[in-house]
Amino acid sequence: MSSRTGNRLTDNAFTADDGRKLIEQAILDIGTQFGWRPVDQSVLFYGVYYDSTKVGSFITRVTNERGEFAVLKIQLRPLPFDEGFIMRHVQSQIKTDRVRLPRIISDAPWNEKRGYGYLILEDLSQLPHLWATRPDEAAFVSGAWHHGARHRIRMPPQLAVCFPHSFKRIVHDFQ
Repeated sequence: MSSRTGNRLTDNAFTADDGRKLIEQAILDIGTQFGWRPVDQSVLFYGVYYDSTKVGSFITRVTNERGEFAVLKIQLRPLPFDEGFIMRHVQSQIKTDRVRLPRIISDAPWNEKRGYGYLILEDLSQLPHLWATRPDEAAFVSGAWHHGARHRIRMPPQLAVCFPHSFKRIVHDFQ
């Protein structure tokens, strides 16, 4: 792929379209190869570039012949990283059984010949919805700031250089 802007993700936006044909082909391929088919016509998420006509990814619920449910993410444009690889790496670093990532059922990174990549993940929709409404970010950040100040929690110096603005300023900007 030639670079127009020097930014791979922005370059993707120049050649992206609504993705309809590629989504249909990917769903057909994945259904034939693995037996996973969309539950219905609903879409959980479209990842778009800059406007809603340029689709980079597509997420929907799928089911198989055994009646199991999963979530299918189709990556329509190349990414500079392999999402499945990253998820497996992160999962291997988690040291508790209380937190884990969704189980990867099958995945393949984007490749040019196929024209897409995909992840089939376990469906977690049966879990309780912890935040029925969107949390109030200002209250959350402000609460975190006040909790940190009360308990003398400080940002490690090696992280402080990554954040040019103070946490207090971030809190102020949210309010």
